[in-house]
Amino acid sequence: MLKILIIDDEPANLMLFSSMLKATGYQVTIAHDPYEGLELACSIQPDMCIVDYRLPRMDGLAVIKELHANPFTSNVITILISADLVNQIKMQAEQAGCSLVLQTPISRSCLLDSIHQFCTK
Repeated sequence: MLKILIIDDEPANLMLFSSMLKATGYQVTIAHDPYEGLELACSIQPDMCIVDYRLPRMDGLAVIKELHANPFTSNVITILISADLVNQIKMQAEQAGCSLVLQTPISRSCLLDSIHQFCTK
């Protein structure tokens, strides 16, 4: 079973993504801020992290850089989600080690298809 960590400071997003993914059979853990997310990532060692771009105290790109710099989480698949213009942050996200950038709002099918593409590699 794929372990997914969602890092987002918006409770509505956490609930929406979490319920979608749990209903599909994924094991989901949520974090409300970047530091909690980094701590959880080290302890649970998820297969994938879905990270919001706009987080308090540390943006999503910095979180992804930290994940990939840590030997315990360096191989995690990372998906950055953003309501901002994705094309403007895509290059920075790739340089940070991000696997994929998705623009919100995200449909259920888009999210699940995006996750599935990494499960079949």
